[in-house]
Amino acid sequence: MNSDSNGVSTVSAASIVTGTTSPKGADPSPLKWPMVWHAGAEVEAPDDELSISWGPASQALTVGRQQYVHDGQPSVLSSSGVARLLLAACSQKAPWRPVGDAEDVRRAEFNTSVIEMLLDLILLHTTDGMPAESIIPQIVRSSDTIVSLLTPFPTSARDAVAALLGDINDEALGRLAPLFYERRKIDRRGMDPQTSVSFKFRKDQTFDVAPELAVQLRAQLAELRATAGAPKTPAELTAGELIIRAWGQPDLAVARIARDEIFARLHRMDGGGQPPVAALKEMEQMASLATQMYYLIKPACRICGLPATHMLHLDRNQADYRCDSHPIPMPQFGTRPDVEELRNAPIIRAGALLARQSAAAAPVGMLAT
Repeated sequence: MNSDSNGVSTVSAASIVTGTTSPKGADPSPLKWPMVWHAGAEVEAPDDELSISWGPASQALTVGRQQYVHDGQPSVLSSSGVARLLLAACSQKAPWRPVGDAEDVRRAEFNTSVIEMLLDLILLHTTDGMPAESIIPQIVRSSDTIVSLLTPFPTSARDAVAALLGDINDEALGRLAPLFYERRKIDRRGMDPQTSVSFKFRKDQTFDVAPELAVQLRAQLAELRATAGAPKTPAELTAGELIIRAWGQPDLAVARIARDEIFARLHRMDGGGQPPVAALKEMEQMASLATQMYYLIKPACRICGLPATHMLHLDRNQADYRCDSHPIPMPQFGTRPDVEELRNAPIIRAGALLARQSAAAAPVGMLAT
């Protein structure tokens, strides 16, 4: 046991990260993902103690009294289990448990994967010379892939990363990260199915870490936060976010950009051939949102009752309202009066176009509510 410059007692992570592997030259990345866990019996352990037991026939992760078990051979590296324990130790609310509500489990798998990627890429930077500037782009690309594998996922990958980083205690992750680094170094020698790994640690422990690893972790966490919290481009907005910006945004410039993106997506969908299922789903969502906003738009066409796009002033403060399908007719006598286009005409037309596109392109029953 040593003391750092602040007088805090530190422990060598290598001294407690046990277990060895036979060099096989295997790919150190997870082989299959995820593993199927179940809740084990409660154990007698302090609330701040975490432990891992990773053997050829079963694996167990314990946080306080809670234990989660996988039966059979492991399909991911033991250091992946360590990443989950670090997530549990360094967060207050972020899901980490591999058992529970389906949505929470999906979030837990995503959160664990992000922590594992971040630490693994930082280690690769220091040991194999991988450029530091490529770490965050790789995490961004991989997180999008993970979300697509965890369908249905409740948020975008970027929002999920932002939520995770908003709950992570950077100081705690920095103190405990050496446990992952040391275990991953061993795992990289090859995944020996007969390996047994077993150790425990406390949330408040501090482990020795190379200065470069510590500096990189702080820097990459800051950059990942900045990336996840940056303003979204129009292409990154969901259908719901686009609708809100396009027709609920007082800034006309912002609204115009959002509308342009909506029609650009419609143009891509209408490019010929059968649109992909993902595009149809997005179109369905956009049409549904536009339809839900109809009741907020007044007035309605006097012929069919749908929201009006045009208005003709009449006597005594009255007006004749019509939709595009029922234009205001020419008067019997005199010149045609001025017909005004209503302020909400664009969303009405967009909703009608979306509905027509959805009905024409979607398989029967796909848009059923």
